[in-house]
Amino acid sequence: MDVRRIRSVSLAVGVVAAVLTGIALTLLIRSFVAVGVEAEGSCGGGANSCPRGTGWMLGLSIPLLCIASPLLFIGLAKSGLGGPFATLAAVLSLAVGVVPGWAVYGWAHGETLKRVWAAPPERPNSVAGEGSWLHGGTIIRGRFDGLVGYDVATGRQRWSYDVPQTDVLCGMSQTTAGGVGLVAHAVEHRPCTGIVAVDLETGRPLWQKRLGEVPGLSQNMEPGTLAVAGGTAVVQAYELLTGYDLRTGAQRWESRAPEGCRFGGTAAGGDQALTELNCLPGQPKARALDLATGRVRWEVPVPFRGASANIKLLSAAPPVLHVTGGGQRGANALISFGAGGRVTATIPVDGGDQRLDINEYGFDATPLRRLVVHGDLIIAVTTEVGGAEKEVIAYGLADGRMRWRTEVRDTMAITMAGDRLLALEGGGLNAPKLHSLALRDGRPTHLGAILVDVFADEVGLYAQGPHVILVKERATSDDEHPIAVFRTAAD
Repeated sequence: MDVRRIRSVSLAVGVVAAVLTGIALTLLIRSFVAVGVEAEGSCGGGANSCPRGTGWMLGLSIPLLCIASPLLFIGLAKSGLGGPFATLAAVLSLAVGVVPGWAVYGWAHGETLKRVWAAPPERPNSVAGEGSWLHGGTIIRGRFDGLVGYDVATGRQRWSYDVPQTDVLCGMSQTTAGGVGLVAHAVEHRPCTGIVAVDLETGRPLWQKRLGEVPGLSQNMEPGTLAVAGGTAVVQAYELLTGYDLRTGAQRWESRAPEGCRFGGTAAGGDQALTELNCLPGQPKARALDLATGRVRWEVPVPFRGASANIKLLSAAPPVLHVTGGGQRGANALISFGAGGRVTATIPVDGGDQRLDINEYGFDATPLRRLVVHGDLIIAVTTEVGGAEKEVIAYGLADGRMRWRTEVRDTMAITMAGDRLLALEGGGLNAPKLHSLALRDGRPTHLGAILVDVFADEVGLYAQGPHVILVKERATSDDEHPIAVFRTAAD
């Protein structure tokens, strides 16, 4: 082989090795940065697994760098190029390698969602959030002394509502409707008897009532006591439901429990309220009412197996209950109802090696659930018998059949975002990851890692346009934030 050919081959080897070195260096540096930023410098097994894609990129880039770097110098040294020209060729080839390296990292790791804004830490540092709502472009968080509404896009405080006098906030409606939410308040350590309807555009009170002024109304403000939908506010007492006009507070209707029965919880959605009736002796019942008139649409016994039944209302429209039978033979299931109160589906909660997570988490006034009811689907997080959340699973409410299941480890929260489901995945010290799941088949799309402080408490997940909102129950240290907003690449 003549000298010219040897030099040409050496130059080609050197250039290719330089490109590979550029790729390897890009993967190595970006992976190390991701480990440092997203996993606090820890990359191993279990809870401290490497950030997405960085494990194999580190495993590939280090040996590739060890092989390509010597070939780079040997090839260019034997290419016959002078020192300055060899250096220029190496630099240009390395720069060319950065482009595919950057692209490979982006494909393997995905986006990193940076914070748009965050609310300041709580003061005093002993305070905890009571609940949260999302209304249009306003995210609202409740605490003992009132509500604060922030603009989702900018973080600007739009308004605040202070609980009257020296009372404390002791209840909130689980949802909002028509730009109105209900807040309950009382003197600290006294029965929760005050109700205020708050305009969520301005933070101004629309009307207020004292429950003690209305005979038969309950003074225990448990979740499910206040419900709103369809222009109506529903207030539950043990033996009486009362419907008020949502914006004026004018009473629209009353619905009394049958003799020997009391109401156990109320939910509202669409144009319907759903309530639980506990009757002794007798089987518990579910009652659906027209929100505009209070007329009973249907009332049916709740099927259960066991010595007794504990019932939680998950949705009013469509009607879905969580029913737990007492005793060793008690069944634990989700039950959905159709027209006339006909049972359409019974979905077991326990499935052998895993179970549906139906628990309530955090926020006393508006507790969080890792479960959503949307259209004809109920979507929940499953928990392995061993502990960690394993999958997101969807069932059809028309027949109870499983529609799809998608693995999302350590799911912290799920929420609807238009026609897709968002799932927030935790992971020890790693930055949480955000996934989008298609409702049709559960196909996941990784949206990115979220650079946020480690969650010591429960977190509420909301979506508004391209913005993803995290609301924490507690955020008392200087590096924690009660609300943090991130932007996806969807817009």
